[in-house]
Amino acid sequence: MKYSQWTHGAYIRARRKALGLSQNALARRAGITPSMINRLETGYRRGRPRVLSAVATALQLPVADLLERAGYVAEASHWRERSADVTSSGSAGSTPLLPYWPAERSVE
Repeated sequence: MKYSQWTHGAYIRARRKALGLSQNALARRAGITPSMINRLETGYRRGRPRVLSAVATALQLPVADLLERAGYVAEASHWRERSADVTSSGSAGSTPLLPYWPAERSVE
């Protein structure tokens, strides 16, 4: 049974296939298990922001886009603002973007 009310699973799968990656290869790049990639793609798991940001980075996607598709609107907004700040200050590439984890959410 699929639980996916979000569109990020199909987005992940399409991008992975476009890059010619297997689920195992994507999992290695993102530092998570292949079974988690499968669960994300099939909609059995939503994924936490930290996992999704690792997947987005591995897929060379904007982190905010993937977070928003997964329903993490506040986190996506933060990533967009952070990216705009780095771009406007001209320091892109010199300062890594740090993830945003709201205090009310626990991250495993």
